[in-house]
Amino acid sequence: MIDLLIKLLEKFIELAKHRKEVEEKPFTLLISPLYSKLEEVHRDYLCLFESCHSELKNGIQLEVVAKHLAIDRVEQEALRRSVIAFAGSYRDNPRLNPYEGFFSEVEHYFWDNNMSGRDTRSSLLLESIRVLISEKGEPKRFKPFIEDFTEEDIREGLTELTQQMLSGIRKSWKKISKEYARLSAKKATG
Repeated sequence: MIDLLIKLLEKFIELAKHRKEVEEKPFTLLISPLYSKLEEVHRDYLCLFESCHSELKNGIQLEVVAKHLAIDRVEQEALRRSVIAFAGSYRDNPRLNPYEGFFSEVEHYFWDNNMSGRDTRSSLLLESIRVLISEKGEPKRFKPFIEDFTEEDIREGLTELTQQMLSGIRKSWKKISKEYARLSAKKATG
């Protein structure tokens, strides 16, 4: 009889361990790798926006700033698109509902501003520069809105936009890190 109780107790312990492993799997297999990849994207974004901000402040021609931004964006484009796709796919999976907040924050990292629609911050900035470059001296769609602005006004506006984007990605990163830490603590404490 005691042997039977011991075996039953061992099975309950085994079941509890298995359940804990199953609960930890999404964190280990999905959350942690996604966070690591997003760290890489974040470092790249900081460098990209800081470089653009510096070029704008230092009077580099807008055409050159746009060219540098276009080239720099391509370097990590595959990784950004991958992170966005995985976060959206995971968020839509009902079995991963406990992690929905993390996946939503990851998506907001890229699209957390009202002006962008579904453009990422870097594509919005590049498109803004390109539109303003193409509008100079030509009767285009935004000409009436910008004809009274000097090159200095345009540069100042783009510099401010870049600074706002830097601030936005830092705020978003803070939220992601906080959510990741929460999930990590939950995993560690069971």
